[in-house]
Amino acid sequence: MASQKSLSIHLSQLPFDISKAKIAAHLEEHGVKISEAHGVRFCYEKDSGDFTGVAFIDVVDEKSFKSALKLHRQRFGGRLINVRPTKTKNELVGIVAARDAKMLATGLEFKVSDSTVAATDHMKKRPRIGNPEEENDGTKKSRKYKGKTSVTEGLQNARNQPKPAPKPAQGDGNIESREKWSKSKRARMRAKAKKVGADTGTENKTS
Repeated sequence: MASQKSLSIHLSQLPFDISKAKIAAHLEEHGVKISEAHGVRFCYEKDSGDFTGVAFIDVVDEKSFKSALKLHRQRFGGRLINVRPTKTKNELVGIVAARDAKMLATGLEFKVSDSTVAATDHMKKRPRIGNPEEENDGTKKSRKYKGKTSVTEGLQNARNQPKPAPKPAQGDGNIESREKWSKSKRARMRAKAKKVGADTGTENKTS
């Protein structure tokens, strides 16, 4: 018969609102006899005290132990639960060490896929747009592109262009410009008044 430690069951993925009584009843329905000394033990979060969905159960005999393992990945409380033998601390350390050794042996930890290498080589060989040439103008290193104007050169060219003469605003400027503007305005008003009067006279004659 197996030792007392090997008769411990580790359950995970349990519903968070499940109770110990429901778990015990579910196991007993499938022929699992739980040890009365320990019963169902829940695991809780250290800070919040919430149930983690993990529990440990001790069974009384080998038959109950095997019956419990048959419930692995079976639906309970709307979830697929995990039922595995409980591992001791030394057994867990051995499992982790064996996994790491397998990873190192197969090269999974340091292996880089061929697609990643190909993509990196493609980026290195990709030509740069604009054919940049590094030139030293004596003060600082500037980058210039053949056939293209950089943003800095464009701003300098805009500043060097002559500014157009500002248009005189209506009624502003010297006295001569104001007089010309007033005369032209009065002339437009007289022309408009004559046009309106001519139109009115035409309507009167027609009527």
